[in-house]
Amino acid sequence: LLLLILVTSLGVTSAQISNVSCNTSTGTPWVQGSFNNLSVSASSGIFISQWSNTNNVIDNNNSNTTSTTIFGIGTRSLKVTDSVNDYPAGSYVGYKIDLDDLVTTFSITLKTYLNGVEQESKNITTKTSLINLHGAYEVGMITTKNWDAIELQYTSLGLTGSITVYHAVVKKFCAGADLVCNTETKMVNNAYGTYINKARTG
Repeated sequence: LLLLILVTSLGVTSAQISNVSCNTSTGTPWVQGSFNNLSVSASSGIFISQWSNTNNVIDNNNSNTTSTTIFGIGTRSLKVTDSVNDYPAGSYVGYKIDLDDLVTTFSITLKTYLNGVEQESKNITTKTSLINLHGAYEVGMITTKNWDAIELQYTSLGLTGSITVYHAVVKKFCAGADLVCNTETKMVNNAYGTYINKARTG
């Protein structure tokens, strides 16, 4: 078993990122109330948005959701943007989602933006690449560039594809206590900024 754990120490470059707790096991909901100036936009290719209740993604009720169903092959996207603040490279970004149990062929692409310009992306095609929250999933990545928006693109590759989205999430990595020489120390969440890279775990 190869397990890659990332330990990072980051400086904070945005006032908004200070609202994120350090080294949590799952991402902090990126929603109104905890964060300001958030907006959500959605698209369905050449069609008008076919997501339901998209503002649920940014309201402060973390149980609220938006969802969409694609019949056949197609792509739909959802993007949350902070119109005022930039966020630092090295933070973890993603979405809390749920997928229909029958969905086995799909593609999820995460993208970050800064001032409307795409910065980076990550593609995921299997449920084993998602963080299982026991009733939902978290899909995410660690950024290498500053950002102010997180987009989720969902592509159905089968007959029918459904996805439910709760909210975007953000995680901040902070330095832990200094290590003691010649002493075994557990690298765990809350104490240290740890992250399991599933692409390098097997």
